Amino acid sequence: MNNGFNLLNLSPLYQPIIQGAIILAAVGFDSWSRRDLRRVIM
Repeated sequence: MNNGFNLLNLSPLYQPIIQGAIILAAVGFDSWSRRDLRRVIM
């Protein structure tokens, strides 16, 4: 991910902020998709 930020010429100040937002979005999406699976199984 860091290499992509460098290729996009993203300021080092914003890199950890955007990286954290991407991780939070991925965890939220995973949790949301697992919640739907649990509902189907029960």
